[in-house]
Formats: sequence, structure tokens, C-alpha cells
Amino acid sequence: MSEYRIEQHDGHRRFSADYVIHNTARSPIKYQIAFVFLDSDGLATEPKWVTRTVKAGHSYDGTVWVPWEERQGSTGVKVIKIHETPL
Repeated sequence: MSEYRIEQHDGHRRFSADYVIHNTARSPIKYQIAFVFLDSDGLATEPKWVTRTVKAGHSYDGTVWVPWEERQGSTGVKVIKIHETPL
């Protein structure tokens, strides 16, 4: 994770995080990654899953987000699971 923030987007509050996936393998890989967002009390959201296929030797930059209307503050974002499937 390179950066996370609480922001307004289209009139709604959300918690978002930027991430980068690097594929150093010699073949494409399908990545499935589960993120959880933590509020100021350390309580986590339901996992937010992201699925991306990254070509061999390439990287993918992305942003993952969840609605944040009813929560206050934040203590970060965690990756809780990563599944890699060579293609």
C-alpha cells in the first residue's frame, strides 16, 4: 500500500487506498487480494476483494475503496489474503 485516505467522492465519504502489484514471474498471474479497512477503534470492514491479471514482468497500479459514511477516523488498511493463479 502506498497511500490511504478518507475522501469525498460524488457527495459521499469513502476510505480509499492505493496499491501496486508487481509480477516478477515469467508468465501472467491472476491476483485475488482481500483488503480490510480499519476505523479509529480498530474495527475492520468486511473484506474488499480485488482481482487483477498482471502480465509477466509488469506492474499494476490501482485504488481500492469502501463507503465510509457511518465510520469515524481510520487506523489503516491491511491485506488479509492473496491468491495467485499462474495463467
